[in-house]
Amino acid sequence: MADKGEILPDDPEDPMRTAMRQMMGVFAQLDRGMTVAKLRRGRRIKGEKGEYAYGAPPYGWQAHKKELTTEEMEQAGRARARQLRDEDELSYREIAAALEAEGIRPKRGERWHPETVRRMLANSSDQPPTLRVRRRGRGVGVGCDVLSHAGNEGVGEYLTYGAGALRCVPPSFC
Repeated sequence: MADKGEILPDDPEDPMRTAMRQMMGVFAQLDRGMTVAKLRRGRRIKGEKGEYAYGAPPYGWQAHKKELTTEEMEQAGRARARQLRDEDELSYREIAAALEAEGIRPKRGERWHPETVRRMLANSSDQPPTLRVRRRGRGVGVGCDVLSHAGNEGVGEYLTYGAGALRCVPPSFC
């Protein structure tokens, strides 16, 4: 009947079918867990060697030979956005419009978005942000680690749920 990989619904008259479906689920979950553990171990080892191991580099930096290096044009864009925020006290939306009018392009996409500007300005240091475990979350769920950008405590935090998915939350959440 089910010889082409299809999953048949559970049948109360056939508990073996239910048991086999559950066993397939157990091994799929085990395989996923092993893959996640291998990736985390690889990132940790890469980080211990001083290499960049956390996805796409943020605006103002580029990955070059396994290290983050500054990207001068983007650093100038960061400086201009910081100036517009600090001196002119513009909103993120106004900064996005000003950057577009001045021909300063975002790293990805065609237009600046206010949230992109906020995230870029969240790192006030001249050092690239790296993710590191800060503390265990309270009341957020089982297996939830709270992460933040180094040097930007309280700006925005990230949660990992068992499988490693990140989600940005306000600092007051935890």
